[in-house]
Amino acid sequence: MTQQEFFSRYTFNIRTDKIGGGGFGTVYKAYDNTLHRDVAIKVSEVKTAANGKTFSLKDEFEALNGLPAHPNIANYDSLYSFEMPNGLFDYAVMQFYPDGNLSNLIRAGLDSDQKEDLALQLLEGVSFLHQHNVVHRDLKPGNILIVKHGGKVIPLITDFGLSKTADTTDRSMFSNSFGGGTARYSSPEQLQGQPLRLNTDLWSYGVIVYELFTGDPLFEPSSSAANSAQADLEIYNKIVNGDMGGRLSSVPEKWRRVLERCLVVDPAQRAKSAEELFAVLSPSGDPASEECQTVVETDKPDSASPQPMPADGGESTFVEKPASRETAEPETVRPAVAGSQNPRKAFPQTPAPDSRNASPDKPKPKRWLPWVIGGAAALLLTLAIVLIVRNVNSGNNLADEPIMEIDSAEIATVEEFAPAECDEEKEVAVKVDEKVEKKEEQKEDNSVHLYAQEMPDFPGGVAAMDAFLKKELQYPEVARKNGITGTILVEFVVEKDGRLTNVKVKVPLFPDCDQEAVRAVKAMPRWIPGKNNGKPVRCSFQVPVTFRM
Repeated sequence: MTQQEFFSRYTFNIRTDKIGGGGFGTVYKAYDNTLHRDVAIKVSEVKTAANGKTFSLKDEFEALNGLPAHPNIANYDSLYSFEMPNGLFDYAVMQFYPDGNLSNLIRAGLDSDQKEDLALQLLEGVSFLHQHNVVHRDLKPGNILIVKHGGKVIPLITDFGLSKTADTTDRSMFSNSFGGGTARYSSPEQLQGQPLRLNTDLWSYGVIVYELFTGDPLFEPSSSAANSAQADLEIYNKIVNGDMGGRLSSVPEKWRRVLERCLVVDPAQRAKSAEELFAVLSPSGDPASEECQTVVETDKPDSASPQPMPADGGESTFVEKPASRETAEPETVRPAVAGSQNPRKAFPQTPAPDSRNASPDKPKPKRWLPWVIGGAAALLLTLAIVLIVRNVNSGNNLADEPIMEIDSAEIATVEEFAPAECDEEKEVAVKVDEKVEKKEEQKEDNSVHLYAQEMPDFPGGVAAMDAFLKKELQYPEVARKNGITGTILVEFVVEKDGRLTNVKVKVPLFPDCDQEAVRAVKAMPRWIPGKNNGKPVRCSFQVPVTFRM
């Protein structure tokens, strides 16, 4: 279709027929003069970033191209590109839905049955996308159109500007090369610029379901947030830390179980698929209960049961173990010899020998041995008496000698020596501690801390930083012309002297905007450094930089 044919078929006024817009284009209500129906046309300039990468509605259109129709997915009907005096523009045509989006419906109010039905249908749509390896990456109430028909409310997922086709050869993770999205509904890994899984959409789904049932956003800044930058930072911290303030209890129980599987910060522990959530909603409950292992305890041998005892002759004789020693004594049973009818005959009794019939070869006892022992004892006793007498005589001689006089001042007790010894030990200990402290002071802590006892701060606080960024930021012309808006997360290190180093984009928005955000952060004055135990330390810090028209 040529440009002239397109504008002859579809008529709209860019001033009066605008019905929405965002970072990926502006949507107008138009009239199809051929099929006589209202349509929605999304207009977006084909953007070429400084690095040569092109952003076009063609990416969004091809994400769904070839997929079968689904009652909960709003597909584009056609896509055209035309060269205009001010650039190359895409025109995507789709059905017009006059009932608005889910945001409008939540504000209008719904009964409990409608809420549950909408949540189930929305899950069907997400399941369909994931079965075809498409991740949306920007699920939010504003991107869910509504159709009312025959008393039924039908949600349709739309706006696939951030959607991406996962590689079928590696469906577990894929790159998060373009951040975007709406922070309030984005997953923690998306905000932090980490690789994504398909279940990044399940986090967003959980946030939407909470809002659907309660009417309130799950992640909101505190009332003390003085400006947009502080509000964005609070929302970011709540999401990456999974801080929901116990609010899930206000959701019906079975849907609370669904949210508990969706809203898990670690994507590896989060629900992996929509089918897992359907299983949670099934009458049997959480599918994890089906994975319980059955433990079979083997029977222990009964203490009263017969126990086998091997016999030397190759046969086994069983002895029944009594209940206790008091009731029965174990019976000794000899092993039977093969071929013997009576066990006792196998062991003939031998009569005890008579001492009177002793063999003449037996040696006679030595009668002289007692005399030798007695003589030795008498000799030892005589020696002991002699020694005692000599000691008594020597004691008497010592008694006659004068006793040496000792000055009492020369007597020193253990107690008098102890304090001096303790003082010396204390002095040694103090010297050792001083050496350790000096070594610790000499060993400088140059590691980068994620957290510190006193975190770094912009001079004057968050309000001053917000004012600085508003004054310093320059909206890139390409982004302004194409309505690019959103938040960039910039990461840097606050050095001990307050300088900012290693400034880089953690979560990007648009290349030209990313470069401007880095430039503005680098232009900041020195920060108040973080501290541990009163000493400055290097700290990693992240700041959201928002571009709004």
